[in-house]
Amino acid sequence: MDPAALSAILEALDSRREAEERRREERYTALIERVGMGMTSAATGPVMVAPKARAQKMTAEDDPEAYLVAFERLATTAAWPREYWASQLGPCLMGEAQAAYRAMTDEDASQYELVKQAILRRLNITGETHRVRFREFQRPANTRPRVVAQRLCDHMAQWLNPSQKTGIQMGEAIVMEQFCHVVGAETQAWIRRHNPTTLEQAVALAENFEDSLVSARTTLLDCTPPSSTKGPPPNLAPGPRPSKSPAPSGHPAPLPWRQRLAPSWGASSRDTSRDTARPLWNAMWLHVTWRLRRENT
Repeated sequence: MDPAALSAILEALDSRREAEERRREERYTALIERVGMGMTSAATGPVMVAPKARAQKMTAEDDPEAYLVAFERLATTAAWPREYWASQLGPCLMGEAQAAYRAMTDEDASQYELVKQAILRRLNITGETHRVRFREFQRPANTRPRVVAQRLCDHMAQWLNPSQKTGIQMGEAIVMEQFCHVVGAETQAWIRRHNPTTLEQAVALAENFEDSLVSARTTLLDCTPPSSTKGPPPNLAPGPRPSKSPAPSGHPAPLPWRQRLAPSWGASSRDTSRDTARPLWNAMWLHVTWRLRRENT
């Protein structure tokens, strides 16, 4: 065989082999970029490649929690690096969720967990919100029982968070809810205001609140009203108000109680303190005493 022809054949084979290797590397690189995996380079080390898949933009009809769940599943399935989650989520937000994302600093906006917490906090979606929804849930019309059960399970999961709590912690959360229900409306409002995370904290809040009420009532009952020159206080028993009779001829009509308690603009500071301090104290003491008597009856 002619050496020139043999050399041409070998060069053609080498070119074909190089073309096949180049196409193989291109397919491998495209696959890595599509799934969002990292490429390893001997010179520069691991190089992160931005994911090619994109999440759909949020709409006004979307449930924010459901949208975040769908986004997390898409990012997990596509094997996106977690460092890219926040940057991929930001352009897809709208409304209040977008406002929460825009109000964050650049450093916090790069962390997906902080972005998720800011969105849920802006929309007032917490474990307490799902607890109320779980207790007050009503079956919508034309809804199958399986859908009702699924919605209750969703509210329960968001309330008790079983993925991050043990069975004992979830049981304590249920006991704390029942505890707040039976201690009374005022004590429950005080406990809910402070948002305790454990049963022990809720019990301490309830004890401090009720002890302060007992101390305040004891102090008020021990106080005696100042002597008044206008006679004994009127009857405090509840009943219909007496009808207003016209003032006798020659005497001015009595002023409303607000004007009687208000200081006179023309009086001196000494006269004002003497004329207004005693009626104000009498009115406050009568009101507190009336409230206590109503509670005791």
